[in-house]
Amino acid sequence: MILLILLACLFAVIVPVYHVRKILSENERKNINQMNVNQRKAYYTALIGALMLGFIVIVSIIILIINGYQVITSGSQGAGYLLAFLIFPLAIAVIIGGANAYLPLMYSMPTVFIQKQRFANILFIITGMIGFLTVSVLGAFLFINVDLLDADKFHPISLLIYSVYIAPLLLLIGGISGLVIRGK
Repeated sequence: MILLILLACLFAVIVPVYHVRKILSENERKNINQMNVNQRKAYYTALIGALMLGFIVIVSIIILIINGYQVITSGSQGAGYLLAFLIFPLAIAVIIGGANAYLPLMYSMPTVFIQKQRFANILFIITGMIGFLTVSVLGAFLFINVDLLDADKFHPISLLIYSVYIAPLLLLIGGISGLVIRGK
């Protein structure tokens, strides 16, 4: 089980690092330097949001696999019901979140972003709005056992739950500012 968790964490780190490595290639840096300062700010904001959203989805997939494995190996008679009512809705949310994270990553490549800048900004806005919904669903299923309603105590998981909303917010800000800059 520990090996599965370590392998999954390694996968969660490799995917965003590989994407950043492709963006930092020499040809892509030339395309970034062709943008004006405000376009670069909007591009970097949307890029950071897309990378964070991709990381959130990968971590959600890892937690889904680990929770599914624990449910199946628990030997409980209610494991089938638990799979039906907890794991399958989470799997649907992870699939929607995966598609939602894949599209901004593809359009965050500088060559694609420069060629289809207006469409990419609109896509960033749409995926940012869908991201709020997806992150809410994933957070509700992944942190189901955490009691956050006790106002007297601070729980560190509450920071994690609220920090996952930064990625869709950055996508929204990057898309809107890119459209505003393009309109000027």
